[in-house]
Amino acid sequence: MSKFDFDLSPFEGRIADLTDDQLKHMTRTLLLVHHGCNDGKGKALFIGLYQGNRRVAAQLEESRYGRRWRLTEGEAESLGKTAIPLGVLHYRASKVQKRLGLSEHREWAPAWIRLEHPGLPEESLVVYRAGDPWGQDAECAADHDDDF
Repeated sequence: MSKFDFDLSPFEGRIADLTDDQLKHMTRTLLLVHHGCNDGKGKALFIGLYQGNRRVAAQLEESRYGRRWRLTEGEAESLGKTAIPLGVLHYRASKVQKRLGLSEHREWAPAWIRLEHPGLPEESLVVYRAGDPWGQDAECAADHDDDF
């Protein structure tokens, strides 16, 4: 079995009913996810915050001003900030990121997939991040930064 093989039994019979856009979205999602996400052992591409080659212990959160990186206490002490704005278009460092020598990159992290809203028009595959919530178990995949 290759890393892109999936047990599609939950999805059989639904493929013919999908619109072209839905099919393209699901295909792209499946191609970006390693084998095994159905049972929580796979990996998928996510975005991570890096200082050089080091993964900063941070997680994305929603604030009233938009999405931002929330840092652990240790990272906040070393960087002098508790939160960092998300980069412009996700791949260009914000002014704060540039000043602190930070950048965002794609990374492989533990994940699982789930079929949301089965049988409804908005049916879709959703990829959830699993593992360490601060991203310390992720592997940088900078060669995938242009995939989205």
